[in-house]
Amino acid sequence: MYGYKIKQDNGKYYFKLYPGNKPNQYIGESRRYNKKEDCEKALKEFRNSFNDYFMQLYKIDNKYSVQYIKNDNVIFSTRPYGSKQNRNTGINSIYDNIIEYTTQIYVSDK
Repeated sequence: MYGYKIKQDNGKYYFKLYPGNKPNQYIGESRRYNKKEDCEKALKEFRNSFNDYFMQLYKIDNKYSVQYIKNDNVIFSTRPYGSKQNRNTGINSIYDNIIEYTTQIYVSDK
C-alpha cells in the first residue's frame, strides 16, 4: 500500500512518501514546515501540482537523488539511491502513484 506519513522533527513538520512494497523504506520527503497545517497544505499542493514542478537530478558521491523545485524552493527530495536505475524507478513510482501516495496515510505492520 502506497501512502504518506506526516512527521515532526525539532518542532518542524514534513511528509514522507512510502512505496508500500518495502516496509519502512521511504521514497522521499518534503521540506520542513513550522506548522502541521502548512505541511498538510503542502502535501495537497504536491499532489495537485506535481507535474508543474521542476525536477533536478543530482549525484552526491555514488548516490543519485531528485529534487522537485517550485519557485526556486526545494519542495520534495527523494532519498539517495545507489543507482540511476533505482532512482528512475522511484521517480516513475511517484508519477504513477501520486494520488495514492498523497491521499492514503501509510500504515506499516512492521
